[in-house]
Amino acid sequence: MRYSEEQKQGYEDKLDEIRLELPKFLESYFDYLDTRGLAIRTKLGYAQDLLIFFQYFITRIEKFNYIPMHELPVEFLSEIDVDMLNKYLKEIRSYVVRDSEIYYVRPNSSKDKEKYTKEGVGKLKTNSDAAICRKISSLKTMFNYYFITEKIARNPMVHIQSPDVNDKAIVILDGQQTKQLMQNIDAHKTADDTKRHKAHLEHYSARDYAICSVLLGTGVRVSELVGMDLDDVDFHRNRIRIIRKGGDEEYVYFNEEVAEALLFYLDTRKNITPVAGYEGALFLSSQRKRLCVRSVQNLVHKYCDAVMGNKDIHVHTLRKTYGSRIYVQTGGDLLVTAKVLGHKSVKTTQKAYAFLDEERVKSAVVHSSMFDENDNSAKK
Repeated sequence: MRYSEEQKQGYEDKLDEIRLELPKFLESYFDYLDTRGLAIRTKLGYAQDLLIFFQYFITRIEKFNYIPMHELPVEFLSEIDVDMLNKYLKEIRSYVVRDSEIYYVRPNSSKDKEKYTKEGVGKLKTNSDAAICRKISSLKTMFNYYFITEKIARNPMVHIQSPDVNDKAIVILDGQQTKQLMQNIDAHKTADDTKRHKAHLEHYSARDYAICSVLLGTGVRVSELVGMDLDDVDFHRNRIRIIRKGGDEEYVYFNEEVAEALLFYLDTRKNITPVAGYEGALFLSSQRKRLCVRSVQNLVHKYCDAVMGNKDIHVHTLRKTYGSRIYVQTGGDLLVTAKVLGHKSVKTTQKAYAFLDEERVKSAVVHSSMFDENDNSAKK
């Protein structure tokens, strides 16, 4: 079974587990989601959000708190009003779970945190503005479905506003930083300069160099990278077969720099005997299994940290760097940039790389002059 198929099966199994806990009346809602053709990860995200929602309210609505969650009727939704929803969205910003019940923890209260730590309630969970927006989206979809199908008489979610999410500053590597990153990998250099760590880096430098080359040279997502198999790489056509986030099979093309890095890595990989079941994986971990997403995130961060210090650098930075390069090289061609990045909508690409257009506009204005004698635009 391919990695992407294993991942999908794992998501489906997890979704099935959660649906067994959720109220039975939601079966029709999940059938509706199936008709919309949503990706399995999206449906799983909706289910996880709804589980938290019902865990929270089942203990706060006295009329129903004696009924097991799975047996709750759809009328349960009619008991929830706007004020209750706003309080819920406030309290899940910082909470802990114990025995399937949710306990609000005031964000800056050391007293609350100490209390729940002593009682062994569980790990403190927090939600950012972006996470709250997703939860609101999940609830809007569910409430709207049952309102349209006339299972509930009112839809309180129409009065709930999503918080403003401030876009993070876009961080990409320029040419010099990219060069420095690759040189650091080659020289086994990170912020941790101990002998033991450097020996570890030296052992995996060919792999790490190939990984960063592929990320910078194709713009694939980290999940797409770890899912690559040996037979996905076609050196005759300079392309790699990948499974996109939505499950579609596509090819990404690479240049000679990436080809050279991959060939060098594959030469060292011949000396590794993978654990049974992982023989086909392209990138292997120190345990000789398929490298996981978290490991790639960590290795990219440690190398980038040596180049850019404490900036918020992560593996997606390399994808952004590639996308920015393609966007600029094609003169701002959104269709080409969207295609190579695997964006299903050009609007996603436009939003992600709008800052480059702003920079070009700023540069054009700053470097223009009101007294340019060569400007014939006003002449007739």
